[in-house]
Amino acid sequence: MADKTPKTGSSPLEPADRVLYKEIATGIYALVNGASLMVGSGLVSESNPLPTTAVTCSTNEIIPTHTAVNVTNASGQIVGANNNRKYLLIENDSDEVIYINLGNAAVVNRGIRLNSNGGAYEISAGLGNLYVGTINAVHGGIGIANVMITEGI
Repeated sequence: MADKTPKTGSSPLEPADRVLYKEIATGIYALVNGASLMVGSGLVSESNPLPTTAVTCSTNEIIPTHTAVNVTNASGQIVGANNNRKYLLIENDSDEVIYINLGNAAVVNRGIRLNSNGGAYEISAGLGNLYVGTINAVHGGIGIANVMITEGI
């Protein structure tokens, strides 16, 4: 049997100066000592309970990972497929123009161009261009170029 005596506790119903509730079951509180609660134009009671809505809290926070990937003059994968992807930023960290292709081999002068020294491509649901497949890159110069990848899940 639940303790029927008024209790103090950490309930949001507890005012600083007096107790107006009692715990009738674990985490369930009832008003006591003639206290009443008005919501809108109605008195809250057993026959007229306070309406509640279950809420699931979520966050839009992403967990980023940062990587550097080499790009050559032959098409190669720079980002793998990831169904959990929420965000992706590809930034050209070289002095060569880089071309990327979503899902297919990258070809110089086709696809998405990343200008040298900071050219970037950003993908997210918020931008309306979320893509979760593989991404390939190539450049038309000699040697190795680099891209910086930030992927958020």
